Amino acid sequence: MTADKQRSIRSTLARLGLHATSKQVVDELANFGVEVSEAFVSKVKEQIRREESKAVAERSKRQPKNKSRN
Repeated sequence: MTADKQRSIRSTLARLGLHATSKQVVDELANFGVEVSEAFVSKVKEQIRREESKAVAERSKRQPKNKSRN
């Protein structure tokens, strides 16, 4: 069930924005009968931020394409 709750949190954050507070996410999910703690929402938000920063770091490691004219 934890994976389902995590997926619900991620989709709610996608709709509300990552700037939404944990309390807002908890309240929004409660409207749909999903009970999660603010601490769990914070944990998921931190995971999302880590994934995003990791993706940015990976993109910056890539070699730029050679754009020479022939």
